[in-house]
Amino acid sequence: MKNKSTALRMKTAILLTICTVFAISALACSNSPADGQQGKYVCEWEKGPIYTLDHPNYYYTLDGHGKGEYYHKDSTHKVKYTYNSDGTINLQDTITGIKYNGTLQNGELHIYDGNKDSTTVSEFLFIRE
Repeated sequence: MKNKSTALRMKTAILLTICTVFAISALACSNSPADGQQGKYVCEWEKGPIYTLDHPNYYYTLDGHGKGEYYHKDSTHKVKYTYNSDGTINLQDTITGIKYNGTLQNGELHIYDGNKDSTTVSEFLFIRE
């Protein structure tokens, strides 16, 4: 009976070791949804309903894990974002509550501060440095 108990413990230990190795491998190989998209994005232009600004002093820094900062008019705001594999992104300014949506592809962050078809929406283009 002692041999059966030892054999069972041995099989359990081996199985646990194999599962641990697989779990660690899976974690090591997984990327965050925005991996490769992190960095600093500088505003190229902003277009509002009645104005256009070229090269305003705005920029985003994105960490690749859903958090970042937005520098706007001498103020730094924390942001949260979700990035999807199809290139769409949703950002929210945690101070103002403003929600932005758009795309992040090929080093370009192209966002709107509302429904892009609305007459009151502002559109922004940021380029990664």
